Amino acid sequence: LCNIRNNFGTPLRDCLGKKGDPNQQTNLAFYKALEDWSRLTDHLFIWNYVVNFTNYYIIHPNFHCLKPDLQTFRDHHAAAIFEQGDSFNATACFNVLKEYLTARLLWDPDIDDDACIREFLEGCYGEAAPYLYNVIDRCEKEVARENVYLGCGMKDLNWLPDDAFVYCFDNFRKALSAVSGDRVLEDRVLGELMSFQWGWYMLDEDRRRAIADAGCLLYDDDTRYERVFSRWIVDHNNRWRSEGKPYAAEKSGGSKPLKKSANKPAGAESDDSWFEVAGDDFDLHLTGRCTFLKDDPGASLGKAAGLRYNSTEWGIQRRLDKAVNEAVKNGWKKADVYIVCRREGELTGSAGDEGCSMIFYDDATGAYPWVFSLKAGDIKSEYTAIKAGEIELRKYDGLMVALALTSDKALGESLLVDRIYFVLKK
Repeated sequence: LCNIRNNFGTPLRDCLGKKGDPNQQTNLAFYKALEDWSRLTDHLFIWNYVVNFTNYYIIHPNFHCLKPDLQTFRDHHAAAIFEQGDSFNATACFNVLKEYLTARLLWDPDIDDDACIREFLEGCYGEAAPYLYNVIDRCEKEVARENVYLGCGMKDLNWLPDDAFVYCFDNFRKALSAVSGDRVLEDRVLGELMSFQWGWYMLDEDRRRAIADAGCLLYDDDTRYERVFSRWIVDHNNRWRSEGKPYAAEKSGGSKPLKKSANKPAGAESDDSWFEVAGDDFDLHLTGRCTFLKDDPGASLGKAAGLRYNSTEWGIQRRLDKAVNEAVKNGWKKADVYIVCRREGELTGSAGDEGCSMIFYDDATGAYPWVFSLKAGDIKSEYTAIKAGEIELRKYDGLMVALALTSDKALGESLLVDRIYFVLKK
């Protein structure tokens, strides 16, 4: 049995006393399935989820839910339980504590989980332990107080109120002060602060500033925090923002401003009626094996994003939230989407083959609002502007564009992308 859509902010068994709560309906459905299957067999296998896979860096305060859920599984004849955590990062977001607690509970679900948490914090963080416990405790209390639906695909910490942020940051300051002079413990505490502050970093500007104005932040400037954070994730092997997606020196991708060349496209009424993603402004995934950045004098800004012929992965990506939302704010309703690209090598397939897909993905909803297909024959050996299609503009919290080769044969050696540009329309 798999409970991937559950609300992990409350123990599973608590749903029985909250049958009218909309935030408990998935838990009720899973609990019923658990009961039904347990009547049929004594050999249930449970696939459980203990972290937030959409954003590993933000705190996922389910620490005191792990014990009662394991007890529930045991009491319903579970013979095996897989507790899936963050297998990508080393120490982000109290990872080590959660791994320790989970391992202990798998051996014995009846241990004192609170004592186990405190024991680990004291052993790992020394005199800073009580202050870090306060952070965990406050976040768990806010989940309960606000009746937060704590799924395993949470994008941000918008549910955590400003006063709770201030309280937690104040405790981080106290934690750092408590271990001042001990470089090992200071580094561990600072790592937890770096991860926790990611939640602040993803808030809107007004909330970030209100919290910073309380004087509780060690890093109260966005740029400085991002610089320190970027170094921390590399030095401490915490490079992965979410499952399979590495951090690319941006909040969640959507807030990094787009670069802009001087090449205003035909059809654009003015400088503010278009935007683009330039070749060196894409986020490249599986670099080396599937993607690469190439110096190319023919590209608008001198560099092109490359996608190798042997990959059908979404190797070239870019979040568009900020640009699209700004366009909507300024009254634009639609956009014509163009890609300027070329192929390397000879065309090996038919000109009518699908050569490349341009995928628009809404990370907030899991929807694909537009998918455009480019014919192999339209992608020439010299840079050519190809109209992919038209999109409707509205406010998005997670819109991205991605490119993937449809076939591993049609385009020769690789696809080179100079830019994708958007001509805005009323």
